[in-house]
Amino acid sequence: LPLQLKIVAPHEAFGGLDVPPNVEVLGRIPHDRYLQLVADCAFMVLSLQPGLLRNTGIVTYVEAMRMGKAVLLNDPEGARTYVDDGRTGWLVPPRDVTSLRDRLAWAAEHPDAVAPVARAAGVEAAARFAGACYFPAVDAVVRAVV
Repeated sequence: LPLQLKIVAPHEAFGGLDVPPNVEVLGRIPHDRYLQLVADCAFMVLSLQPGLLRNTGIVTYVEAMRMGKAVLLNDPEGARTYVDDGRTGWLVPPRDVTSLRDRLAWAAEHPDAVAPVARAAGVEAAARFAGACYFPAVDAVVRAVV
């Protein structure tokens, strides 16, 4: 794709791969630098390996949504409870490189369509995932079960 992409992931995950010049693998970076990259990005793409625990992935995209960023994820089963496909972000099938690439290209070519999705993501995240909202909801579920 004719885009400048920055990937925050361990360098060893890319061993033996030919990374194109428009892609920069940053490796592990300090959290404050990561937050600045999210703040500066047009939207966030998160490619998750199917079948793995999702805590860090969920925190990553919810954090981006709280910053008012649209998110693109290839984890429709796990992310569906957080991301409303087409309204607060986009979900593509796992391991479907073509769908991920096509949606990424579309989002890059249509910033006017990304902006309302990003705004909706920020509103949704503020309403559902801020500590003042989230923790009482979790507490209510725990109390109901106990």
